[in-house]
Amino acid sequence: MSSEDREAQEDELLALASIYDGDEFRKAESVQGGETRIYLDLPQNFKIFVSEKLIDLRNEYLQADETNKRFLEQRYGKRVIQKALEEMESKEWLEKNSKSCPCCGTPIEKLDGCNKMTCTGCMQYFCWICMGSLSRANPYKHFTDPASPCFNRLFHAVDVNGEVWEDEAED
Repeated sequence: MSSEDREAQEDELLALASIYDGDEFRKAESVQGGETRIYLDLPQNFKIFVSEKLIDLRNEYLQADETNKRFLEQRYGKRVIQKALEEMESKEWLEKNSKSCPCCGTPIEKLDGCNKMTCTGCMQYFCWICMGSLSRANPYKHFTDPASPCFNRLFHAVDVNGEVWEDEAED
């Protein structure tokens, strides 16, 4: 990573830290080998805080008039505001267009194909219809077992909301 990239990352972390009250972060600087390093002692539930704070910041920014928008941009930086807006757009898109892996929670989008899915995060097999984990040894048993709720539904189309599109009978 170049020094410019590293500096941009540090600036972004410090800008995100500025969203919080001073008690939530402790900053320490140390000089090593002629370069200043900035460390943030992050709370354990940092990701939850960031998500909540970004949502609050996004909502405040979207509801603000032009004067208050400029104030927020000066306080947090335009890049942090832009990140808040993009993060929330991404989150909303994922909620509408994907399902989470039943094992690790990685968002999965299904465009076509069968309902036996493989998570890209943990490599677990799962059923797109019922979101149940599938056997590593024989994942297709789920679709061939008459006792399964997904029997004979390997290729039935299912949208993100769980609605099954039945195949039309051919004449």
